[in-house]
Amino acid sequence: MEKPLSKVVGEPTIGKEREKKPRGVTTITVSRRTAWTGFFLVPTLVEIACQPHSLQKPFRSRKQWIIFILVVLTSRLPAGMSNRFRIILLTVLLELWLQVLMSSTEMVEVPIIGRKSQRIVSRVTRGLRLHKRQLGRFTQHIKPAKEIEPIPEGPKVLMPRISSEELKKFIDQAAEAVRFRMESTETSIYRSGAVQKPGTPEWYATATTRIKKAAKNYSRIALTAEEATRRIANKYDLTKDQVSYGLPTADIRGTILNTNCPLEVDFPCQPRKYRAFSGYCNNVQNPSWGNSNRRFVRFLAPDYADAVSLPRQAIGGEYLPSAREVSMSVHTDSDRPHTHVTAILAIFGEFVYHDLAHIAQSAGYQGSRIKCCGVDKNQFHPECYPIRVPTSDPVFGRRNQNCMEYTRSCTTPRIGCTLGPREQINQVTAFLDASVVYGSSEEEANLLRTFKGGELKTQRTAAGRELLPADVEQSYCKGLGKSKCFLAGDIRVNENAGLIVMHTVWVREHNRLARNLAQLNPHWDDHQIFEEARRIVGAQLQHITYKELLPAILGQDITDKYDLQPQGSGHFTGYDININAGVSNAVATSVFAFLFSMMPSHFELYSKEYKKVGSKAMSETFFQPSDMYDSNKLNEYLLGLVSQKAQNRDEFISKEMTNNIFTETNTGAGTDLVAYILQQGRDHGIPGYTHWRKFCRIDPTINSFSDLRAAMASETIEKIARIYKNVHDIDLFTGGLAETPLNGAVIGPTFACLLGRQFHYVRRGDRFWYENDIPPSSFSKEQLTEIRKVSLARILCDNADNADFMQPSTMYVTDPFLNAYQTCSSGDIPTMDLSKWKTLSPRFQVSATVLKDSLSRAKRQAANLMENERISINREQGLAGSKSPQAAHLSFLRPKRQAQLISNQSLVLEFASQTFANNFLNRNQRDEETRLSFNSIQDLMSALPNVDVGDLLDIPKVFDCDDQTLPCDHTSKFRTITGWCNNLNHPEWGKSMRVFSRILPPVYEDDMSSPRVTGRQGTPLPSGRLISTQVHYDVAAPHVRYSLMVMQWGQFVDHDITFTPMNTANGKPLDCSDCQSARSVHPECLPIVVPPNDPFYPAINRTTGRPTCISFVRSLAGQLTLGRREQLNQVTAYVDASNVYGSDRCEARMLRTFIGGKLNVTRHPHGAKDLLPQTSNHKDCVAPSGLCFEAGDSRASEQPALAAMHTIFMREHNRIVTELQKMNPHWSDEMLYQHGKG
Repeated sequence: MEKPLSKVVGEPTIGKEREKKPRGVTTITVSRRTAWTGFFLVPTLVEIACQPHSLQKPFRSRKQWIIFILVVLTSRLPAGMSNRFRIILLTVLLELWLQVLMSSTEMVEVPIIGRKSQRIVSRVTRGLRLHKRQLGRFTQHIKPAKEIEPIPEGPKVLMPRISSEELKKFIDQAAEAVRFRMESTETSIYRSGAVQKPGTPEWYATATTRIKKAAKNYSRIALTAEEATRRIANKYDLTKDQVSYGLPTADIRGTILNTNCPLEVDFPCQPRKYRAFSGYCNNVQNPSWGNSNRRFVRFLAPDYADAVSLPRQAIGGEYLPSAREVSMSVHTDSDRPHTHVTAILAIFGEFVYHDLAHIAQSAGYQGSRIKCCGVDKNQFHPECYPIRVPTSDPVFGRRNQNCMEYTRSCTTPRIGCTLGPREQINQVTAFLDASVVYGSSEEEANLLRTFKGGELKTQRTAAGRELLPADVEQSYCKGLGKSKCFLAGDIRVNENAGLIVMHTVWVREHNRLARNLAQLNPHWDDHQIFEEARRIVGAQLQHITYKELLPAILGQDITDKYDLQPQGSGHFTGYDININAGVSNAVATSVFAFLFSMMPSHFELYSKEYKKVGSKAMSETFFQPSDMYDSNKLNEYLLGLVSQKAQNRDEFISKEMTNNIFTETNTGAGTDLVAYILQQGRDHGIPGYTHWRKFCRIDPTINSFSDLRAAMASETIEKIARIYKNVHDIDLFTGGLAETPLNGAVIGPTFACLLGRQFHYVRRGDRFWYENDIPPSSFSKEQLTEIRKVSLARILCDNADNADFMQPSTMYVTDPFLNAYQTCSSGDIPTMDLSKWKTLSPRFQVSATVLKDSLSRAKRQAANLMENERISINREQGLAGSKSPQAAHLSFLRPKRQAQLISNQSLVLEFASQTFANNFLNRNQRDEETRLSFNSIQDLMSALPNVDVGDLLDIPKVFDCDDQTLPCDHTSKFRTITGWCNNLNHPEWGKSMRVFSRILPPVYEDDMSSPRVTGRQGTPLPSGRLISTQVHYDVAAPHVRYSLMVMQWGQFVDHDITFTPMNTANGKPLDCSDCQSARSVHPECLPIVVPPNDPFYPAINRTTGRPTCISFVRSLAGQLTLGRREQLNQVTAYVDASNVYGSDRCEARMLRTFIGGKLNVTRHPHGAKDLLPQTSNHKDCVAPSGLCFEAGDSRASEQPALAAMHTIFMREHNRIVTELQKMNPHWSDEMLYQHGKG
């Protein structure tokens, strides 16, 4: 509760000396609540603040200065000044005070005259002061991430009531329609021969959009969802908003879509050091975000003609002008070289584009290429959407070509296979991860690897230089004889000569890094060398893209607006687990395509002296790699790319792209890339150009063709107005490409907005981003410093066949003053120092083969043990009764589901460790497994935890009830329920479901896991029961001073920081009372021998004549590494009242009311104070009523005094939040709960 203004209370200064203030000046710190009072005290504050000596102490924030200045201005207005002006200023001042009011931590200091240096401090916020001071010491150097305007949420729509039976009927009908299409219609079309033939222009055009097997497999369920959506939309006459925002929320459980869905909602996953090739688990909370073979995301809802899937049409409902007509009318050929940008910008930009997006074309029966032109009506495939060629076409019309092939892009389901409009698949990862080099799946990557020395496959020229490997599939290749097309991480590698050069350079860079890393670290195996080289290549690609490419394309203003400039030092703190890095459908189809307007019509070839030695039409290099096999040509193309100017980015596009792309030599038939891009945008339902200007909030708003004068040239507007009937019909590609470029950029404001937003998400949504400090995948500061030295010039210098010098900024033409040629061997083009990646040779190294075999064997052993356990349970062998002492003991130590999952993997690791120990002791495979010998088994056990098993064993670190968000939020005022991120540098320290720490190393009989049974002298250790009776015998000796509360409080605290679960038989208590139960019942049995002359138990069972033992079951193993056995702590290690609130999110939710921040209670039957909530689901409850208490710790009902302690603290929490709510009625349930929890 806050102190009133009349009671000024001093506050001791903690952590630093109080700042000296001028005599007579005091600073009042106004918290959120007193901000209200402050507003009504404005007149008084005005007079106080206007004293000259009150300015001797500066304000702490810009906001406080603004408030002060406004106060002064308001108070000093002349008497004759308008009262309206006074009111306006006071209104602004009110808004600023309200900002302070709504801030949870900010305080405003106001100078007060004539009082001692005292402060008015809110009791709630006083405790945060030290935290803020301490935090500032560590975070003052961190540059906060820049937030951008979020994508507007869709409208909330009302939906008609559709019963589950109706929904299921629609979906079943849709599934039948799709089945008929695929099994009958497509088969008939295929057998009629209506498929594309190899060698035709259409055949080569589809080479860049070839569908992968995974995409084809997903299309069936996607088409079913699409068909069901169409039927529902037609039946209920749904609007576009209802289809886009309402139908995806429909509950499809129990339908074919749900049961057959290949893209189920994923549980959180385990973060690893290296990226998955598919992008999986980049985001640990949403593992499928950014994955390959997932749908493109959308910044705006699709604009389909029927709201579901039909391509976009004109505003008036008629067809849009032919894409070929738009291409001919607006995007005509004009040779306009850029004044200072080189061709390599366009090629490198296309390389980055291919890394982020790959649109797949739909395929027919057995993956056949669909033919849409020149076929009968009954052979016309449902996915056909051909481009109409007008008879007046100056190129193709006179060749009697009236149709260009276009097959619609492959559709894909949403996560969960929900209903909704058609979506398209992205076949590559959405992360800038060099998937263009390595592929977007493990299968693709394996085809490219040598599995020796971490290198990628290459082929050698006669001069010994590396080229890309030859592709086995040559049906899409125009190469002759031995000049085969190349294989790379992206199937579009052979699209043109520039791309082939770029792919070759980066493969060479990978192999160069791999060879150097292998030399630095001879103890690294192939896998580690490959992954580290891949990690560095990915970082280089990211750095060059954001340091060189984006500023050249977007200009400095847009780069700054979207926070795209790499940091000069330190780590990036902007990663946000809630940002989906997925690529926008509009960016992939329409925006990135601006690069084609910058492509030159001819590639110029230069010698190493930078003299032009020839040129080649770009169309002659499409899927024609023959030149690359010439000993000098690759080098000549490369040097030509950094010397030749790119074309201006404008609406004009080379005829090589519009008329000559994939042209057939004999007939002259061909296709038009621009028309293809426009048709694809309509196919994907990309809204028109004016919608995107509105989305980007670009002025002026475009409502007529005359409004376009502010965005583009007059002659361009005239051409556009002639072809489009309505300004809102303009395609995004055409409108965006025609805009006047921004200052310092090569593109206009609409494309700049969309690209800026896209690359903002790519950076902030990538957990593996090279600047992040998120273990285990982050680079060290020293390594990051070296990566920041990288430039495209350095990459080209290191990997060209013969380049002696290069301009430092290769995306700009050379300039004698600002961008002069520098020798590649000098330090003017900085070089990475790879010594920062040198690691010490470990004392123990396991070959990948031995490790894999050992883990496989261990998995089989664990599976056999679990199967035997299952059989024993079914036979009820070795199980204790529900009322037995063993069951009572289990109730104190029952494992949670998460603990059991961890223990299952610990068992595998324990078996594998045992294999290594046996091999070491038996000298088997010792030379193969170790580089250095060990003096003892203890040394081996100390080394084993360093062996990385993450890629071979699915270690369950994250659960649906767990916390695993990275990076840690250092600004959070509240603890996480699991203890995660208490330590910012080591988020797992002290977390629940982690092994106990050790002050001394464990001592096991076998130095690994077997309990200690012999003493230091080699004699057997005494029975635990003997020590109990001889040392810890019962003596009634009450303490003269301490009450029983000392014990009870101690147990309560003990339960707050420790909980060691024990083994069970699938949740049932084991009976380990037989002295041989470790062999006869369960390996985890560890019976305690009853010694002779025991005062209570007979040493020999009089019935059986066998020795008597006390049942004891070992604690669950919890280690997640090879090496010694460790035990699990189910609760947090902090004194954080986890026994009141729980140690995982599921427990916490179960205990909350979610009303007023309170915990659940049971009303007292006689009207007394509340009791703990009761449950009938407590597994160990033996109360006659069947009801036991629920609390943050399952042992709350262990004994009455402990239950009383839990009850008291539950009541205390609810009392605190009740008072807090009275003081802060505006606080939410979450705010009240967190403050009450503390």
